[in-house]
Amino acid sequence: MKAASDLFMAAQNFLFLIPFGISLVLYGLTMSPDMASGDWGELVTNAYLLSPSHPPGYPLFVLLYHVWIHYLSGIFMPFATVAYRANVLNVIISAAAVGIFQRAISSFMRSFSDNGLTFWHQASSIMGSLLFGLGPTVWHYSGHAEVFALNNLFLALIIWLTCECLFHRRMSYVYSGALVSGLALANQQTSVIYLAVFVPWILFSIKGTLNIKKLVYLGVFFILGFSPYFTLPFMTPNPLSWGDLTTPRGFWRHITREEYGSLQLYKGSNSKSSPAYADKISFYFKTQFGSILYVFVPICALLWVLTLRGKKRALSLPLLSAVTLYVTAFFHLCNLPFHEDVLFESIFQRFFMQPNTIVFIFFTAFVAEQLARVSTKLPSNLSKILTVVFLSALVGGAILSNYKSVDQSSNTFVRAYGTALLTDLPQNTVVSISGDMELYSMAYLNLVERVRPDVSILSTGFLSSLWIHKRFETVYSSINWTGERWSGDPDGFTIGALLKANLLQRPVAFIPGFPDEDPSWNNPMFKLTRRGLAQIASVPDASPPATPLDSWKLFGWPQSLDNLPTFEASPPYGPDSWETRTFELVCFYRFKIILSWASLLGSAPAEFEKKAARAKLAELSEALNRTRADVERMIDWVPKAKIQSTYTPSLYRAIAFTWFSIGNFMEKNRISQWGPQKLPYQTISQLAVQEMREHCRLNPADQSCKKI
Repeated sequence: MKAASDLFMAAQNFLFLIPFGISLVLYGLTMSPDMASGDWGELVTNAYLLSPSHPPGYPLFVLLYHVWIHYLSGIFMPFATVAYRANVLNVIISAAAVGIFQRAISSFMRSFSDNGLTFWHQASSIMGSLLFGLGPTVWHYSGHAEVFALNNLFLALIIWLTCECLFHRRMSYVYSGALVSGLALANQQTSVIYLAVFVPWILFSIKGTLNIKKLVYLGVFFILGFSPYFTLPFMTPNPLSWGDLTTPRGFWRHITREEYGSLQLYKGSNSKSSPAYADKISFYFKTQFGSILYVFVPICALLWVLTLRGKKRALSLPLLSAVTLYVTAFFHLCNLPFHEDVLFESIFQRFFMQPNTIVFIFFTAFVAEQLARVSTKLPSNLSKILTVVFLSALVGGAILSNYKSVDQSSNTFVRAYGTALLTDLPQNTVVSISGDMELYSMAYLNLVERVRPDVSILSTGFLSSLWIHKRFETVYSSINWTGERWSGDPDGFTIGALLKANLLQRPVAFIPGFPDEDPSWNNPMFKLTRRGLAQIASVPDASPPATPLDSWKLFGWPQSLDNLPTFEASPPYGPDSWETRTFELVCFYRFKIILSWASLLGSAPAEFEKKAARAKLAELSEALNRTRADVERMIDWVPKAKIQSTYTPSLYRAIAFTWFSIGNFMEKNRISQWGPQKLPYQTISQLAVQEMREHCRLNPADQSCKKI
């Protein structure tokens, strides 16, 4: 009997391998095989080059992924790309987080179970950890390398060690907790909210056994875990790395996220228009528990909290306090205006995984308790079979409902996009980039895979930073500078001055265009062209174009359109994804390019060479139809409630401007009767014309409004 009991206890210690194995397989099947959106490009590029990332630097991620990419992964996958290797490690870490989360749930329930962990406790812990891991947000961030999988792993370890500390009161668990706490903060600082509750709670519970020696040991273990931050000043800067970490002030600014605002997520012009706290809570429950399968999770968790008594109350209170503090403090400080931009919705959802850990623990404990009660009224074997069937159905439902939406195994948009942007650039270009998707995709390809090594990449956002001049002789030594930073100060430089200093040696481009706030670039001494999303400045030709048709070469026809990716009929990304927002931007600039061509045609004299015009018009019409079809597919695919981003009204306006310009030219030259009144795709064309009419109502002097 004792041998059987020992065998059962030993088997309990390995049950975490079940959720680990299941999640590992599913994460692997849906993993992105290549480059991904979000912060992926920045984080992986900096890990590959051993450089600090955006504040607070994420040193643990950089060090861990650097060692994996350069040394460990080559043993198992010697021919895999850097992107694939990084994503594989993220899958392993995510699956490990789910496995450790099972141990955390089991440890929580064991602390108040008089008879130890029963079959129903263990079966429920497997189910609870899998439902957490197969939720759409956790599953999505398992498939590509970012800091959230590692954060989930450390949160699971912290909760597990907290339960063990409060149950066993052993110093070995306390020391381990100090080490893991430091490591968690070296990865993502939101874990400090849980630690603000758990650390004093644990220290108070063992206060009778503490002494100076043990406190010193605790401090040593914590500093050891926190120590990756001290490697930041010794890392190598690159065009993607932030800040000056070589001075104490710069180091402190970086690790405290001062450039973002230390106690906020976002530092934009609309950061003060954050939704009300109640709207944030509503958004949390709607996105995390809005489906039929998951709607019962917070209900069961609440029922667990309402029935807390005795031992259950003793261990549930620190967890309840931690999740309450997170939902109160973090949601209050989170200033993302997600009600104005659908992209911010997906960013906000990243931070819902942390409170979900405790919500799912309470949910699982409640389910286990109810199953144990029901089992007393049924034969033992039958109740176990029904339990397995019921819990398996819950896990199966999560797989069926979420698999398609998180499957990134065929998503190659980011590579196609970054490659197109680099391909469009002339030889030896200096390119300054705004926009995370554009900057990170191009920088990864350029710095890691050495695509277009002749191109020098800048971040437009960095040009005005106080520390940028310290990079001039290292990272940007091939570029001529005329001041310390982009500003109107005496020691600063303008974009025009930057162009003058470099154009004789190499062209200079800005993506998606030269900044409007500094008009010094708009000068006849610079030849400005557009290819794709890049606006390029170069030395003017000796002789200007003789006819409007000669001017077509200024716009890189037709490569600047054909290189940009098209919208797929059933894309492997969601309506609120970076990919959808990026494609909207692509379409907007496609229409701007086509509109420029149409304006050239529209400004031609009546005696313009009609044969050449017809040939160009046919190409123009084909390009316009392809782009409009892309937009039509996107508009039909994205729910109407999501069409509220920055570019959509401008996109409709660009469509209408283009159609009216082409129609005006054709009517003027009597080439055909084809014009704006014969638009296919009535849904989008009507929206475009409405947008155009509204624009002309507000801007009656606009020349393009004469035909309306």
